[in-house]
Amino acid sequence: MTNAYVEKILVRLGVQFAEMSVRVWKAPNSSKTVFCIHNYVFNSKEFDYLASYLSDHGYNVICPDLLGRGSSGNLKSASQYHLLNMLKSLGSIFERYASSENFMLGSSYGGALALLAASSGLTLSGLILNDPPLAPHPDRLAYTNFLQELCQTGFADEQEFVNWLTPIMDREIGPFPEGALERFVKNNTAKRNSGYGLSIDSKLAEVVAGDMNMEFDLIPRLKAVNAPVLLLFASNSPYRHAADLSFLEKEVSRITLIDNITGNHPPLLIDEGICSTVRRFLDESSPA
Repeated sequence: MTNAYVEKILVRLGVQFAEMSVRVWKAPNSSKTVFCIHNYVFNSKEFDYLASYLSDHGYNVICPDLLGRGSSGNLKSASQYHLLNMLKSLGSIFERYASSENFMLGSSYGGALALLAASSGLTLSGLILNDPPLAPHPDRLAYTNFLQELCQTGFADEQEFVNWLTPIMDREIGPFPEGALERFVKNNTAKRNSGYGLSIDSKLAEVVAGDMNMEFDLIPRLKAVNAPVLLLFASNSPYRHAADLSFLEKEVSRITLIDNITGNHPPLLIDEGICSTVRRFLDESSPA
């Protein structure tokens, strides 16, 4: 299995700069790069298994921590975590690491970011959307409260936080393969202020409500992507049921839908079967 190294990159957001942490997997002599954009409250370690797998099969993999998440820097105010800054920061990462063939994979909120980037003129050989919010969550209030609780909850003792987070992740995201739940919780736990919590800027709790209350329809954006698309949904995904995908009957040559993946939202890309499906899509989408 290939190991990653971490780079710290300064990205420009108008008149200010912010530091992003980027996990990089390099495949020998490869000209094919996959950019992986993580979920709203997680970080780039969400893709450790997938990234190592793809790197072993000839792909460079670039996994940034979004601003305010993981090891990336926090912004000065909650209002700065707006969509435009998120897209600007990802544009800087893409510009730095792009190769001759580029793919983008986004999970949940990261899927929305990847779709917006891809449908705004970004040249890609393929796009993978893992349980993206193509339409608003069917129970926005409950999901907003859930995300805010994740952002804000902390304990003085690390094990107390782990004990609190573990059953929540098992219930909301599982099922996990053996041993994966413990690693997942550890990867998302960090020292914060005087205690331990999710590896995230707590100010994002102020942003969640605004983001979740937005009225949007990303189906036109999906139709506008000028590249092959792999669309993945968990069988119990609330976002799958919210999106009208009837148009796919006429788009089968360009968009591949898999919506029976076992689990909740979003599917975890830590199963060899799912990883091989992703790799097969990448291989078939490659112009080389």
